[in-house]
Amino acid sequence: MDETRGAPELWVYSLVQGTKQLLVSDPAPQYPAWSPDGRSIVFSGGVKGEVDLWLVNADGSGKPKVLLRRPAFQFGPSFSPDGNWLVFTDSPTQDDGQTVVWRSNAESTPEVLDSTAGTEFEPAFSPDGQWLAYTSFVLGKSDVYVKPFHRPGGPQVISVDGGMGPVWARDGCHIVYQSGARLISATVVPGQPSVVRERRALFTRPDDLVMLGNRSYDQSPDGSRFAFVTRPGPRRIVVTLNALRR
Repeated sequence: MDETRGAPELWVYSLVQGTKQLLVSDPAPQYPAWSPDGRSIVFSGGVKGEVDLWLVNADGSGKPKVLLRRPAFQFGPSFSPDGNWLVFTDSPTQDDGQTVVWRSNAESTPEVLDSTAGTEFEPAFSPDGQWLAYTSFVLGKSDVYVKPFHRPGGPQVISVDGGMGPVWARDGCHIVYQSGARLISATVVPGQPSVVRERRALFTRPDDLVMLGNRSYDQSPDGSRFAFVTRPGPRRIVVTLNALRR
C-alpha cells in the first residue's frame, strides 16, 4: 500500500528488479493479499461508505472486480493454500470484528466461524490449510491464537505478554507475531501448531512500521527475509535478512 499521494494505492514492487507498478487507486485499496498462484491480489476496497472484497490481476492487466459484496466492512483477506477458501474479518462498526470464511470458487454464503470472546482480526491459514492463526482482543489485551479450520477443537493462545499480526512460515514450524516493538517467533509442532515448543525474539521492528490492525510485514517463502512497510515520510520497504537463523 502507498498513501503518499493522499489516498491509498495498491502497488506491486519487485525486490529482484527494483521496479514498481501501480495496480489500483480506485476503489481505495487496503489489506492486499496474494492468491496462492501469484496471479492475482485480493484487497479490501471502499465504495460509498462500505468496504468490500475486490480482485485484481497482479500483472496489471484488466480492471479490479468485486469478489464479494457484503454490508459494512470486510478486512484482512487471506486465501487458503489451495485457493478454495477466503478468510477475512467482518466488521460491522470498524471497531469490532469476527472471523468469516467463504468458499471463493463457488456460489456460497460466507460462514461465521466460532468466535473467541473478543474482537478478531488478521486471520491467516496455515501452510497445510488445517489451521487459522489470528489476533483476538480479550479483556482489552491482544493475543495471537490458533484454532482448527472446519474441524473440532477450540482456540489456543500462542503469544505470551500480548501479540498481534501472525505470519506463518511456509514450513508450518513457526508463527511470527509482533509483541510490542519486537517480532517473536513461536516454534510450533507441524500439524499441531497449538503446541508451542519455544518462543524467541527475532529483532526489534523498524520504528516507523505500519501496525494499526494491519499485517504490514511478511516473510519470504524460504524464510530468509522479512519485508516491512513503513509510515508516511520517505516511503520505504525494509528487508531484514536471515532473521530466523541462530
